[in-house]
Amino acid sequence: MSSVGRSSSPRSVLSAVLLVASVIVGLLAVSNSPASADYDTVTSVTYPNPGAYSNSPVSLSCPTTSFCLTVGRTKETPGMDPFGTYLSAWNGATWSVAPSSGFPSPFDIQEVSCASSTFCVVVGNGNNSGLAFVWDGTSITQATLPTGVQRLESVSCPSAQFCMAAGASDEDPNSWNDPSLSLVLKWNGSTWTRETSALFATDGKFQKMRDIDCDVSGRCVGVTISDENGTPTSQILDRDATGGLWSAPSGRTDSLTRLIAVDCQPGELGRCTIYGATQDYSTGALLYDLGSGSLQTRWTNVTLPVIATGDVNMPNGASTYALGCVSSTQCVMVGSKYLGGLNTSLVMTWDGQTWAELTSTTGVGRTAINDFSCPTATQCMAIGYDTDPDPMMMMKDTAMAWFIRDAAQVGEPGATTTAAPTTTAAPTTTAAPAPEPVFVAPTVAPTTLAPTTVPPRTEAPTTTLPAPALSVVRELPVAATPIVANPTLAVGGEVAVTFGGFTPFEYVQLIVASTPQVIGAGFADAQGVVTISGNLPTGLASGSHTLAVFAPESGVGFSQPIQVTAPRLPVTGSDDPTSLYVLALTLFVGGLLIRRARVIGRP
Repeated sequence: MSSVGRSSSPRSVLSAVLLVASVIVGLLAVSNSPASADYDTVTSVTYPNPGAYSNSPVSLSCPTTSFCLTVGRTKETPGMDPFGTYLSAWNGATWSVAPSSGFPSPFDIQEVSCASSTFCVVVGNGNNSGLAFVWDGTSITQATLPTGVQRLESVSCPSAQFCMAAGASDEDPNSWNDPSLSLVLKWNGSTWTRETSALFATDGKFQKMRDIDCDVSGRCVGVTISDENGTPTSQILDRDATGGLWSAPSGRTDSLTRLIAVDCQPGELGRCTIYGATQDYSTGALLYDLGSGSLQTRWTNVTLPVIATGDVNMPNGASTYALGCVSSTQCVMVGSKYLGGLNTSLVMTWDGQTWAELTSTTGVGRTAINDFSCPTATQCMAIGYDTDPDPMMMMKDTAMAWFIRDAAQVGEPGATTTAAPTTTAAPTTTAAPAPEPVFVAPTVAPTTLAPTTVPPRTEAPTTTLPAPALSVVRELPVAATPIVANPTLAVGGEVAVTFGGFTPFEYVQLIVASTPQVIGAGFADAQGVVTISGNLPTGLASGSHTLAVFAPESGVGFSQPIQVTAPRLPVTGSDDPTSLYVLALTLFVGGLLIRRARVIGRP
């Protein structure tokens, strides 16, 4: 019998609906996979040059996208007078010179680390000892340090209440050749004290801790270097967050004898990138897993593209100055490349399989990038210089900055982004240089250095302030102590949180993501502890999500993976593609069974 003009049975209609639904749900599951961020663009950003003759930024720290601080060298004449020290600040749109009186002359700059726009620490060396200076948002003050600080090489400040500075000690100031030990200083919000460990050399070697990186929990990783009879050796040291004890990871098989730098991302991956060189100056890097305490991938210079044949110190024609990763598939390396007798700036990215060079719009002249900092997983700032010889055969440095970003997710920094400044072989006029921009303090709300001097917040917290971008939430470190004890939560259910680690009295949001939503807000107390409650949105899809506490003023925050459940089938838009695939398969099989029952029961 022909089926033309015949009405469909309820069972056949239902089977068709289930089959179509299964296809739709399957497509949603495929299309719901998030795209990963990828650095792909380098743009020049106008950077101030206060010195009439030479300027070169040395170190950079960007705690948020709206604030960075750099410390650099400046010089007024080509003579033998020492370099001065100057600061520059980024407010999210432009760079400008910041007040910097208070630094000694000369001062050997090493590193700057910022916890917020109102708390940064600069370390370096002068007057035959290590020195530290604190930036409070408007001025520089020299810090009081314990005795015996011979050198300071590095500093890491996860918060205004916790910093670690590292370098070398001077156990006998009256002896010029006494053994130096690795030195670690801890800041607790009010004073600097010296840490001790049996792993800091005591066997007559000259040892120093060359770099250190810490998170807000107190977990730190440092790298040391010793030199005995011209043979360098290096070790990795890991400081636990609870007892502050130092240990050395076992199982090293690499040949990196000169460890130079460490950069940790203690978020969802908990990995540190450790950069160094071998005895013959070949460069390489390791991944150190904070969770397992194991050493993983070793990258060497042979994995980098051969840019040009270089000298013995640059086997691939590339010199690395800084290297860091935000995930196992997203790393940045900056420095310079040697090509045709000319050094030019170098930016390279890692996608999990290969390194690739990003072509800079300003990669001309004698440019080199000294340092970079990434406040989010989608954008970084880099600083360096351009050097041209003058008629006196001296080198004149012009300070420069670069914006490294995922162009699909982050736009250029407004109209201030320009091409690199044009330089000439020799100055042709004696006209005074154009005045540099006047420093304007960032609009970020100030945090407090001493909790007792700031009154509690009395206004009612609001949930109307926008949530941070998803990229910011993804970058937040996973809380060492869970934000909520039970990571399985129900749609519409209440979430009550008490969590510490914030600046006293600052505003904190309680956020649920995949699409970030503010579900509660509160103010931290005098100890930096906040108590917030809220309810998961009733329209939130079941599956995997992220719960976070985030302070937009300081940029400090913590995250925790959670599972969201509901008493009904997962709704369209679930972030868990597995549940969608299972639903699609169930609907598909159900449709086939109904159709088969209809065929079998047909007369």
